[in-house]
Amino acid sequence: MLAAAGMAAAALGDPLRAQDARTLTTSATVPTELAAALISAGGIGGADQPRIVVASLPEWVTPRVWIPMGARVVGAALNGTTVVAVVNVPALADTAMPEIKRELRTRGWSAPPPQPVPNFGGFRPTVNAVPDVQLRSAVMCGAGVQAMTVTMQRGEARSTNLVYRIYDAIGYTQCKPVQLPPQQYRSPWPTLYNPVASTDGRMPGVCASGISGGGAVTSTMLKTALTGDSVLTHYAKQLADSGWKSIGERGFSIARTWTRPDSAGVVQELTLTVTTLAKEEGCRDVQMTVRALPKP
Repeated sequence: MLAAAGMAAAALGDPLRAQDARTLTTSATVPTELAAALISAGGIGGADQPRIVVASLPEWVTPRVWIPMGARVVGAALNGTTVVAVVNVPALADTAMPEIKRELRTRGWSAPPPQPVPNFGGFRPTVNAVPDVQLRSAVMCGAGVQAMTVTMQRGEARSTNLVYRIYDAIGYTQCKPVQLPPQQYRSPWPTLYNPVASTDGRMPGVCASGISGGGAVTSTMLKTALTGDSVLTHYAKQLADSGWKSIGERGFSIARTWTRPDSAGVVQELTLTVTTLAKEEGCRDVQMTVRALPKP
């Protein structure tokens, strides 16, 4: 039913792929298990009909994927430079992604580089990174433009299918992120991430507006069970990690002040103030002020 097409172009300049194009034969029938895994993986894509092989993988793919002890190769689909390979593992924990990624790193793959994020300073939502043990899919990067997506799928009889999609990632991808242009605006505020399990209290009906001030000021409103001092301590560690030096508490509010010279040698003073709103339980008004200190 499926015609053999698309592998010849991909094989040019690659003897392993050329050998696959000559020797691999599309199966006349595709087992339901393999068809279901390919459909769940989003198909194969491409302009041509894919070549599908049962119970085997192209020779150049085998050393690039992890086939655990006792696993069974279900098959693969190929179209141009894209390959989707399916391996069935009888017993694989739902938390196996760290192990899978370690094995793939020994086979020439690496984790994507850090993704660039515009930095405008001030308070930002908390970063809740999902641990590897909770992930069921991951992206890995190979040489050149080659990339891989590995996904853990539910298989038959409580087994797990490892689905490897190897493809050429053209353009800007996780493996080749876009480079942000230099910022024309330099923010006076460092970036501070809010505590975990806090919400934005500036939403209507959550917390009222709090204190205000002049100069280079930014603020946020948190709905949190933390005390004012705990909120301040949370941000204080981040400031210390980025070079700000505490000079103690001052004023009637819960506040701390740090200083740091900028690139021109001008000493910048940053003050964090946390105010507990008396009429609204659990609301903390957090204000950050930055000013340049006069030269002595």
